[in-house]
Amino acid sequence: MFKQLMAAFKKTVAEHELEKEPLKVRCRALTVDEAIGNPEDNDYPIQRGKEKMVQAECRGHFGQAFSCEISRGDYTIEEVLKLSLESDWERAVFLSALNAVYAALGITDRTIHCKDQEPVECASKLGKIVEPGKKVALFGLQPRFLEKLDELGEVRCVDLDPDLVNEKKCGVLIEPIEKSEEVMDWCDMALVTGSATVNDSFDFFLNRDKPVHIFGTTGAATAEILDMPRFCHCAK
Repeated sequence: MFKQLMAAFKKTVAEHELEKEPLKVRCRALTVDEAIGNPEDNDYPIQRGKEKMVQAECRGHFGQAFSCEISRGDYTIEEVLKLSLESDWERAVFLSALNAVYAALGITDRTIHCKDQEPVECASKLGKIVEPGKKVALFGLQPRFLEKLDELGEVRCVDLDPDLVNEKKCGVLIEPIEKSEEVMDWCDMALVTGSATVNDSFDFFLNRDKPVHIFGTTGAATAEILDMPRFCHCAK
C-alpha cells in the first residue's frame, strides 16, 4: 500500500512543483483538547493515552494522523518523500503530510478531526451506509460507532490494544487481531480505522470481496488514492 501512496505523493508533488518551494511540513502531537475537544464520554483512545494525534501544516491547511509513537520535527516535503516509513512515527508524519498537501491542493477534504459531541453525531449517520440487520466488522474501537452498529444489527470488533482485548465494550466483546480473518469472513462489510495505515496493517483489508470503508481523518488521502469509500461525517 505504501508504495502506491508514495508513488502518488511523488507524482502530485512533481506535477505541482512543490519540491521547489521553501515549504515546511510542521509535525507535532496535539493535546487531547486540541484533537477532540471535550466530548461527554471519556473512553476514546486518545483520552486514555493510547494514541496521540500528529498534525502537519501545508499552506495553511492541516492534515492529521493518529500514532502510538510520538516525536517532533519540521520536515520539508522533499524530506517527507525520503522517509523510510519503517516506524509508526515516520508513517504518521508521511500520512499527516500527505493529508495536509492533498487538502491544500483540494484533492481531498475532511482532514481535521471532529470535536466535542461531533463523534456522537458522526456515529448517528452510520445508517446511511449500514443496512439494518447487516453484520459489520469494526476494526479499531470507536466506542460511539460500536454502540450505533450494535443498534443497527450484528457487530464484531477487533482491536490491537491488549488492555481492551477480551473485555466487553458497549456490550460487545473486543477480539484480538488474530481473529481478523475469521471476523472478515463473518461480516457483510467492514469499517476500518485509518490508524491501520499508521500501524502498517492496512494491506490486510485490500482487494476484499466485500465492502471495506475507511473511517476517520488519518485515512483521508489514502482513501482518495486507493479509491476506497470513506466514512467521516463531521470532520473539517
